[in-house]
Amino acid sequence: MNMSAKFANITQPRHAAAMVLMATAIAVVATVFPLGASAADVSFRAAFDAAAVQDVVSISVPENDTLVFESGAYYSKGRRILISAKNARVDGDVRIGFYAPDDRPSPKQGVAATGATGGIRSCSRDRDGCDGDTGKAGDQGAKGDGGANASSLVFEIGELTGAGRVTLLAAGQSGGQGQKGGKGGRGGNGEKGAKRSCNAYGGTKAGPGNGGRGGNGGVSGAGGTGGSGGDGATITLSSNLLKSLEANTLAVDLNPASGGPGGERGDAGDPGAGGASGPGNNCGGGGSGGNYGDKGSVGTPGAEGKSGASGTLRYWNDAEEFVGAEPYKARLVFELEPVANRCDGRTWSEQVVTLQAGLMCSNRDLI
Repeated sequence: MNMSAKFANITQPRHAAAMVLMATAIAVVATVFPLGASAADVSFRAAFDAAAVQDVVSISVPENDTLVFESGAYYSKGRRILISAKNARVDGDVRIGFYAPDDRPSPKQGVAATGATGGIRSCSRDRDGCDGDTGKAGDQGAKGDGGANASSLVFEIGELTGAGRVTLLAAGQSGGQGQKGGKGGRGGNGEKGAKRSCNAYGGTKAGPGNGGRGGNGGVSGAGGTGGSGGDGATITLSSNLLKSLEANTLAVDLNPASGGPGGERGDAGDPGAGGASGPGNNCGGGGSGGNYGDKGSVGTPGAEGKSGASGTLRYWNDAEEFVGAEPYKARLVFELEPVANRCDGRTWSEQVVTLQAGLMCSNRDLI
């Protein structure tokens, strides 16, 4: 079966709502950068570096030239990406996307508030002093900043050849780390013991009280939850690239950006001091001083942030193309319906023919 027949059942939308009109403003087109080997070969690396300083990373080469993808990773820092060439060759492992996996907002600065110090209780009717109250727990750290969303990527290549592979990455920016939790509050001091009491004959009426035990330190605050990952991009391909996907010279990774790591847990609260001993007098000595409390227990690290939304893959059929007034290029774009958890090891042909939505499978299932 030829390729056009194999994919014939997905070249039309299932219903009218699946048809989306996409208008793309071509803001800046990169200068052509010939490679040394041939004037007809255009360096993708040089063109990308030149276009990456613009609001839109737009690369277009003359019809008779060949766009050469050199090995490496190319990230636009979230800018929209438009790549157009009639002929292209890939010479290595090429990854094109919006944010590097380790690109994330700065960690949430500072430390959450320290818990309040435990109180000192009064036991006036007892001889021994009361124990100090436990310190209050530290505050939880603030949530990390969310990653930026990816925008869109249009990959319009007439024919893609070569021994390498281009992988298009839809992920947005990873989330930022949460804030460190607050320190637990200091335990309250134990109460002072009562003074020894003498009777009228110089003997002891009531013995001295011992100092109360110091309160335990407060639990450290939990770390802040990591920020959410940014939402994935819409990647648009021309339908003729389905054969490149099957030949493994082109791959699409729709996996979402990861959430940010949780913040560190706070420091445990310090123990409270024991209460002073009840003093003695002429009829006897004083009591014992109270013991220090225990250091507070440690809280939990912050939870990892939520992943961003997965990317979306669309394609257009050249037979449906129409061109509007410059500088806008308008196309009818058909959005494939997502299929969750149904890409279990089948080939591209099997996925597309049997599911009519194999393009929505994760890249890890396709290679």
